[in-house]
Amino acid sequence: MNAKRQHSVPYLEQEIQLHSEQAQHAFRRVFSRVSRALYAIDVIMHLIGNEKTAAKAGESVNTLIDRCSNDFREEIERYRKLCKDNGAPERVKFSNPLVTSVKISSPYDSRYLALLTNLDELMSVTEVLRIAAIFDAKQKEALLEFQYAARQRVMNVGSRIIGLANAAWQTADKAGKKQEATEAGAVEPAADDSAENAPATEPEAISLPAADSPPPDQAAPSSEQESGIRETDTVDTGATKPTPAKSTRRRRAAA
Repeated sequence: MNAKRQHSVPYLEQEIQLHSEQAQHAFRRVFSRVSRALYAIDVIMHLIGNEKTAAKAGESVNTLIDRCSNDFREEIERYRKLCKDNGAPERVKFSNPLVTSVKISSPYDSRYLALLTNLDELMSVTEVLRIAAIFDAKQKEALLEFQYAARQRVMNVGSRIIGLANAAWQTADKAGKKQEATEAGAVEPAADDSAENAPATEPEAISLPAADSPPPDQAAPSSEQESGIRETDTVDTGATKPTPAKSTRRRRAAA
């Protein structure tokens, strides 16, 4: 019996360089699954053939990535200024960078990769604060919490994208298009893909305090509605009202 022929999926190659342990960890743990999820969303929305639904799906993905990317860019600029004001360099070097080529099969793959490089840049500029002794011991402790939260936020964005893919598969199933999506090379997420490594809360705005103030508790917004990708639902792209989250001690080393 012949094995079923696999669909030939088109892709572009893109080289990525990630220097920090945090960005490398996030890349290794979630990127391949996020990429499969993004491809499935793209395929399913085109199979359904509803431009309005496809636009909502794209808007959901863009919102998840943009919120995180914009916050990271703001933080990077703030810490670059802090480094400059203290006569320190704007970034550090890392001893074991990851340089690899990845396959880009969806218009959104490159956007998630850009989010990973933003995380990498944020790790670099904040490490200057530690190594150059710009921060004292208490502030260094807050810095470690901040770096961990930033990494988890990127992974949580990936988990939410996988959740959107799950919702897309449900839509395809209801529309009788699930088999067509599979034949087009889309891969349905595993049951635990969207839950693995996703924190219970996601800080909407990750920020370190000024050098003379103690670190505040992080605020966590309610989750995006993953079912918003379905044709009959609306996508909530507005910021959710944050609720206070308890300050917790997170582990420092990458898993």
